[in-house]
Parts: sequence; structure tokens; C-alpha cells
Amino acid sequence: MNKVRYNSLICSYPRSGNHWVRYIVEFISKRPTLGAGEFKWATTVDAPIFDRMGESSYYENSNFIAKKTHSLSKNDIKEKDMLFVIRDYKEILLRKHKISLPLDKSQKRTVSDYLELIRGYHNCNNKKQIIYYEDLVTDPSLVVEAICSFFSLESEDHNERKQSFLNDIGVHKEKCISLYNKINSSNSRGENIKFYSKDSNVNLEEVDAYVRNISEDLNNYINRYQRQE
Repeated sequence: MNKVRYNSLICSYPRSGNHWVRYIVEFISKRPTLGAGEFKWATTVDAPIFDRMGESSYYENSNFIAKKTHSLSKNDIKEKDMLFVIRDYKEILLRKHKISLPLDKSQKRTVSDYLELIRGYHNCNNKKQIIYYEDLVTDPSLVVEAICSFFSLESEDHNERKQSFLNDIGVHKEKCISLYNKINSSNSRGENIKFYSKDSNVNLEEVDAYVRNISEDLNNYINRYQRQE
């Protein structure tokens, strides 16, 4: 597995379901995904999913199908196809920070970084597809279809593995979470889309208003997360 060529990125802000998407892509394609960052990190700590599960023999093709990333360079935006995973910015903020209002400098930086990634996707002129974390939780078959379409995983074998995955999605989710918990921790366990914001005592409408005021032309991507005035 020494080839580092890849044409596609699986991009997201951290804690948005990228690990789960990588698992799905690898299971259906039988190809590895490269982790984020430099090659050594991306092939050890953040190595391909089935490699880390001790199941590298699962791969039928050792060429990387995509690379995980939480950042986008100008060359990425210009040259790479992009599968982009979005999660509610309020969930991200509440997981990362103890929020107080108005948002402090660090919290505003988180929002800015989140929106900058979306802007990178917006400016990408290559093949691209957005999937939403919340849809992956509530309607996984719809999102899996979009993933397969993006990567052209449409052969008979791919369709069989897709259906196998959906039939046993609970088993796959537990395997994925077990692996994820070795380096991070899954609090919502891919089941609760409002895990952090549901019981928050922060006025989230103020957070929505702040994001709405600075997101400009990106609002179409995140309107679903904003409470309408």
C-alpha cells in the first residue's frame, strides 16, 4: 500500500462523521482511504479503516480511493473531486467549547474555520457532492446512495455490498465506533443529531444570528441548521 495518488477528498470539519463515511466507502469499494495529514500520520495513526481493524486482507485494490481532510489548499480546490460532510455548527461548537455569549475569539475562530471549509467546497469546480451528518443518521440509505454515485460504485458487486451494509448497519456502526473510540470518543454514537444542543442552556438563536450574519453566500449550505426568525 505504497501508492499515494488519489483523486478525491472526503472533507469535513472535525467531529462531523468523516470516520463513519470512510468506513462506508471502504466497505463498499474494498479500497483503502488515506488518513488526514502527512503520509506517516495518514498511514499509521489515521491509517485506512480496515487496516486499523486488522482486516487489510479485505481490500481487493490497494490504490487509495480518497483522502480524508479537515483542511483545503488552493490545489485541493482546483484539482480534486470532493465529497463534503457537513454537521450542524452548533453541535460542533458545543462539543469543542464551553460556550458563553457573545462568542469569544476562540469560538468565533471555530465558526470561521467551519465556514472556510464550506467556502472551499463552494469554490470547487470539479466533481463534488455534499452529504449531511444528520441525514446519515436519519436516512442512511439516501446518503449511501449519494456516496456510491459520487465514487461510481455501481457494479453488481458494489450493489450487493451496499445492500449488505444497509441490512447490517447496526453491526457496522458498532465496529466503526469501537475503532473510533481508540483515538477519540463518540458521545452521540451516530444516533442523536442534537446530542449537545438538545439540553444546552445557551441561547442558540444568538449563535444562529451570528453565523447568519457572517456566512454571506454560504447560507444555502447551512439554512437547515438555522432557526427561522
